[in-house]
Amino acid sequence: MYRLAEMHGGKVAITTTVHTPPFPKRLNALRVVHADDDLLERIVEYADLNHRIAYAIPSTKTARLGPVSPEMVSRIHVAAEFDLTLVKCDGARLRQIKAPGKGEPVLPQLATTVVPLVSIRVVGRPLSDKIAHRVDHISRITGAGRGEIITYEHVARLLASEAGGLKDVGGARPVPVINMVESREQLDAATRAAERVLELRSDVKCILLTAMTREDPVIRVISQ
Repeated sequence: MYRLAEMHGGKVAITTTVHTPPFPKRLNALRVVHADDDLLERIVEYADLNHRIAYAIPSTKTARLGPVSPEMVSRIHVAAEFDLTLVKCDGARLRQIKAPGKGEPVLPQLATTVVPLVSIRVVGRPLSDKIAHRVDHISRITGAGRGEIITYEHVARLLASEAGGLKDVGGARPVPVINMVESREQLDAATRAAERVLELRSDVKCILLTAMTREDPVIRVISQ
């Protein structure tokens, strides 16, 4: 999300509809953390002079920012005339793979693109709480049992599932991202997973294979 903000040349907002860690210091954006009742007015005011704003509400959770309601995100996007609003709508608790639970993801009504994300590093590793959030959900969707070695097929099933990566996408365009592609073996596995997603879903038109730590993060685009 932060890489997209850095690379976009227009007027950009970064926000969240779920609890999230504080915005990183390296993020070149005005940080605004205010109560929900005056957030709209403040963002509209600041957006006149700042073309990149990261906003959230205060949280009682330690080292966390609070979620902005999806309705408020939509209102702010329109009122402040942002070209792009990037929204964290789900979290994985620092794990490399997850499946959404009840009430997740928290998508704004105006969402036009949804980006399900998974790390290719999970392939070849046992499915466990060490690398996965909501292991039981992942098992039901992919067929991989707890402790079973994760394959590219399991990754593809998760990304292609309406209970997984495509949950509640609605009319938005899904663009799955397979991240942390940093070796030839990972590129091969990610490519196979992406091609399998396209076989399973005719409504997914492209998948990005990425390594977000690189200067040019897009390694390969797999498309229909």
